[in-house]
Amino acid sequence: MKSILLTASIIALSLAASAQTTFQRTYKTVNDEWLGSLVEASNGDILTVGYTSSGPAGNDDGYIMRTDNNGELLWTITSGGSELDHFISIIEDGTSDNFYIVGRSEGQGANNGEGLFGKIDGSGNILWLKAYGGDGDEGLRKIIPAANGDFFLCGYATSSFGAGEFDNYVLRVNNAGNIIWSKTFGGTLDDRARSMAIDPNGDLVIIGFVKSFGAGQKDIAVTKLDATAGTIIWSYSYGHPKTDKAQELVIDATGNIIVAGESRMDFGAGLVDNVALLHLNTLGAVNWAKLYTDVDDTKSWSLIEGIDNGYVIGTQGNIVGALNDITTEMNVLKVDDSGGIVWANTIGGNGKDMKPEIIATSDDAYLTGLSSSSFATDTMRDPYLIKMDMTGISGCHTIVKNFVEVDTSFIQTTVTWTEATGGTETTLNWTSISNTAFVNDTLCQNIVDLGFEEMTLNSIELIVSPNPSNGLFQLNNVSAENTLDVYDYKGQLTLRLNNVSEINLKNQASGMYFVYLTTSNGDAYHAKLILTD
Repeated sequence: MKSILLTASIIALSLAASAQTTFQRTYKTVNDEWLGSLVEASNGDILTVGYTSSGPAGNDDGYIMRTDNNGELLWTITSGGSELDHFISIIEDGTSDNFYIVGRSEGQGANNGEGLFGKIDGSGNILWLKAYGGDGDEGLRKIIPAANGDFFLCGYATSSFGAGEFDNYVLRVNNAGNIIWSKTFGGTLDDRARSMAIDPNGDLVIIGFVKSFGAGQKDIAVTKLDATAGTIIWSYSYGHPKTDKAQELVIDATGNIIVAGESRMDFGAGLVDNVALLHLNTLGAVNWAKLYTDVDDTKSWSLIEGIDNGYVIGTQGNIVGALNDITTEMNVLKVDDSGGIVWANTIGGNGKDMKPEIIATSDDAYLTGLSSSSFATDTMRDPYLIKMDMTGISGCHTIVKNFVEVDTSFIQTTVTWTEATGGTETTLNWTSISNTAFVNDTLCQNIVDLGFEEMTLNSIELIVSPNPSNGLFQLNNVSAENTLDVYDYKGQLTLRLNNVSEINLKNQASGMYFVYLTTSNGDAYHAKLILTD
C-alpha cells in the first residue's frame, strides 16, 4: 500500500485551487472578428484586442473587449477610421486600470500604412493615439515596458529609410508616445521582427525571421540591442535549408533566451512545418534545440513560462484527427525545462481555430485567446477564450495531442544588418464607439462557486471512517436525505451522489478529495478524504 504524506503546503495549494474556474466561450457578431492578444487586468478581468468587420467606422475596425475572470462579457468598444484598423497587442500600465495597445492603421497618417500605439482607460476610451512610419507601409506587433516608464515597440517597415522589402522596425518611446529613438535593420529581402523581451542586463532581444541572410528560404533571427541607444550588440540566424521562423520568446532569470517558432522539415511523412523550440545562452549560442512534429503542418504561435516550471507553447496546425475534419486546430503543449514533453492537448472544433495567444493568470491557470469559426452558425471567425487548469484541461472540446519530440541542430550564421533611423509620429483623433453586437456564447464552464475554506465556515465536520481508505468511506453522522459532491484536489467535481451512507472512490486516482454534503433539513457537512492505493 502506498502511503500519502499531506503537508501544509499541499493542503494550502488544494484549497486555493478548489475555487478556480475553467471555461470555454466564444463572442459572436454577424461578421468576422480576429483576436490579436489578451491581458489579465490587476482586478482579474480579461481584456482582449483585435479587429472586427462589424464596426461602424468602415472596413476593419479595432476592437477592445472586457470580460470578468469567468469570461462573462462586460463591454466591447470599436475604434477606427474609414480604412483598415487593427489592434494587435495590449498590456496594462502596471499602476492603474489603464492599458497600452499597438497595431496598424491605413489612411490615418500621412502615408500608406502606419504602426499604432495608444493608451486607453479601463472602459475602453482612447486617451491618446499615435501613428508611426515613413513613406511606405508600417505595422507594430508588440509592446513591452522599459524600466524607467518608457516603452519599446516592434514590427516591420517598408519605407525608404529601410534597406529592403521589409525591415525590422523598433522604437523606444516615452509614456506619452513621443519617439526617443527609431531604428530599422534589415537586408535586401523580407526581414521582420515578431516579438521582443528585456534580459536581466536591461538589453533588448528581438526575434523574428530573416530572408536576406542565413541557411535557407527563411531563418529564425535573434538580435540583441542596447536598449539605451538601440545599437546592435549581436545578431544571428538559425536555420535549415527550408523555412524557419520565430514567433515568441521568453528570457529566464539567468538571461537564457528561449525561442518558439517553426521549422519546415521531412521526418518521413513528407515536408511539413514543425514546432521549434531553441534554448540559447546570453551570447546567442544554442544550448539545445527541439522540434515537435506531427504528420501535418504544425507551427507555434505563442510561448510563456510555465506556472510551476518549463514552458507552455500555443500552436496551430492543419490536422486530420478525432475532431472529424481537416481543420486548423489549436494545440497547447507543455514542456519541461529541458524541452521534454509533459502534456499536450488539442482544443477546438471542426472549423478554423487559429493563432492562439496564451497567458498565465493570477489564480494559477492558463488562459488562451484565439480566432475560431468552429462554433459559429456561419463561416465567420469569432473571438474564443479558453481557460485551462495547470494540466491543460478546460472541460470540453479537448483531446490528447501526440507530438513526437526530436532533437535537432540549426545552422547558426552571423547576420550583419543594414541599419537606419527614420520615421515620424502623427497624433490621431479617433472616437471609441460602444458596440453591443458581441454575444457571449458559453461552450462549457466548471466553477466551484465557493472555495473549500468558505464551505467549511457554515458547515459541520463530516465524520468519515476509515480515513485514509483504499476506496470505501463510511459516513457516520448523517441519516437524512442528502446530496453529496466530491471534488478532486484541483477543484473539479468528481462525483455527485444522492441519499448515500458511504462513498466509493475505488475507481478514482489516489490523492486528496473534498466532500461537501447538504441534507433535506438544510444542514451542511464537509470533510477531507485521503484515498490510498
